[in-house]
Amino acid sequence: MEKEKKNLYAAIAFLIVSIVTICAIPSQIEVNAILGTTSSVNSRWFPLLTSGGIGILALMELAAALRKYRKLKRQGGDGTAENKRSNRGIVRALAIFALFILYAITFKLFGFIIATLIFPPLALVVNGGKNWKYYVSFYLVAAITYLLFVYALKIVLP
Repeated sequence: MEKEKKNLYAAIAFLIVSIVTICAIPSQIEVNAILGTTSSVNSRWFPLLTSGGIGILALMELAAALRKYRKLKRQGGDGTAENKRSNRGIVRALAIFALFILYAITFKLFGFIIATLIFPPLALVVNGGKNWKYYVSFYLVAAITYLLFVYALKIVLP
């Protein structure tokens, strides 16, 4: 039951962050048209897409957590055994959060390439990723993202 409450709070928080980000993007990101002046693909497109995706996923998580919470409440379960198992997940989540903070600091100091080479694979290790395909696919997506930003969107990454 406690886990579902935490999921509800997290989903609401992510939904609020998504809405605030979508509202803030027009005042924070200058329009730089990529495919011409009438194109809808511009420098705001990717941040809006990402923020919208986070909002949609937050709504989906909110709906799922509400269903599960109501179901457990009807059954009268307190979820104490489930809480003990979730402590390991909380430590793992805090470690991932710390890695994101370190990633942001490293990104600022040393740039995209160095930060991306180091920290996301560490996050995979923390999450127990043992399959080499995860690491290869991550580096492939990171390379495509870098090429997309630098050559297609003309955004200079540090």
